[in-house]
Amino acid sequence: MVMSSATYEVDQVLERNQETLADHCANSWQLRTLHAVRKCRTAALGGHIDRCLNPSCRRLHLSYNSCRNRHCQKCQKGTMDQGKGRRTF
Repeated sequence: MVMSSATYEVDQVLERNQETLADHCANSWQLRTLHAVRKCRTAALGGHIDRCLNPSCRRLHLSYNSCRNRHCQKCQKGTMDQGKGRRTF
């Protein structure tokens, strides 16, 4: 079975509904978490410029900083991928 990619990512949904997020949060911790996920890997968190080390490329690439929140799917994707390689059945 081939899975198609999602139409929207979590951060896009949060950004689109940012005015009503506080209405759905029980406490400030939840609101801070949703805010961090919404801003992950965007200019709002800053970024840095990397130069490609490939001799045929050598271009500059802009990389935005991550939120590093444990609930963020973008920040935890690498951790999940590493964990899949270690599983034994």
